[in-house]
Amino acid sequence: MIIDSHFHLGMSPGFHYYETSIERYLQYMEKRNISYCMNIHSIGLLTDEMERGLEEDMEAYKLSSGKILSYYVFNPNYADKSLKLMERYKDRSIFKAIKLHPSFHGVYADDGRYEAAWEYAAANDLPIMSHTWAISPTNDAQKFSYPPLFEKYIARYPQVNLICGHSGGRYDGIQQAVRMASRYPNVYMDTAGDVYANGLISFLVKGAGADRVLFGSDGFWMDARTQIGMILAADISLEDKKKILFENAMRLFRING
Repeated sequence: MIIDSHFHLGMSPGFHYYETSIERYLQYMEKRNISYCMNIHSIGLLTDEMERGLEEDMEAYKLSSGKILSYYVFNPNYADKSLKLMERYKDRSIFKAIKLHPSFHGVYADDGRYEAAWEYAAANDLPIMSHTWAISPTNDAQKFSYPPLFEKYIARYPQVNLICGHSGGRYDGIQQAVRMASRYPNVYMDTAGDVYANGLISFLVKGAGADRVLFGSDGFWMDARTQIGMILAADISLEDKKKILFENAMRLFRING
């Protein structure tokens, strides 16, 4: 079994692929032995059409017979709208967590507008997954998602589990994510994206423990086989590989495989 903790349905500007139908992705899942995926719909993440994204999430759940699960999207620029939609689409069999993306939304991760998302997550026992990345000389927007910015809310809401998407992204960001995961019991990391540092998986496991790492692909934006290969080839135990590939996600997202 494999659970993909970080996947995107729908088309996205800047990422080029030929087909994004549910049927196509179910074939893709079957070939890679992915039993479930946690989806962040691109429409809801990248536009203000959050309700359309949630409707398509529900359709994906139905067409996949429950294999495609989803995150809510909390956009701090539309905080009230985000919260109202979370309440309207309050089906915990489909929606298992909340997604933040400070870099896309242009709001620093420690901004007060995120308080509502953390409060909602605490009140409803939901994990949060956020894009995290190192400060970049080529992409200024990454400064909004620098891992240490999250410590304000990590410390304030110890009952809320935060998954650092991309494990901090690049060298300094990865080190900061590992530091936080080793310090705070509510911090996790996922492997999604083009994060291909040599020995990355072993570094994450050594620094924070295999219990804190989840497999994520960033599909359809990326191909899941690259991250699956990194995990399978990593110099860690078979038990740790199982934790990363599915056991940790089953626990965090309450998936009964």
